[in-house]
Amino acid sequence: MPRIRHLTNQYADKDFWTEIDRQSGAMGLKSNAKIGKAVDVTGACIGNYRKEPDKIQVRTMRKIVEVLKPNIPVLLRFLGYSDKEIRRFAQSMVN
Repeated sequence: MPRIRHLTNQYADKDFWTEIDRQSGAMGLKSNAKIGKAVDVTGACIGNYRKEPDKIQVRTMRKIVEVLKPNIPVLLRFLGYSDKEIRRFAQSMVN
């Protein structure tokens, strides 16, 4: 089923947390508490960020990216970039 444009942010949030769960699971961090400990916040903070992703602090986001190394396009979509912008960025890195 195609995704609807006005739900782009909702899908980007879901995709981001799915990616975080995938990466953290591969590292043996299977709970919010363990993910939180790895990125220097509480498990409750991770739970709150899942509910309200726009509340993630920059330093926490940096730590999540540093520790869990999520897929870059998923991360960029979560941060608000469009697929067109991501393709243009990727193309500029190849050239």
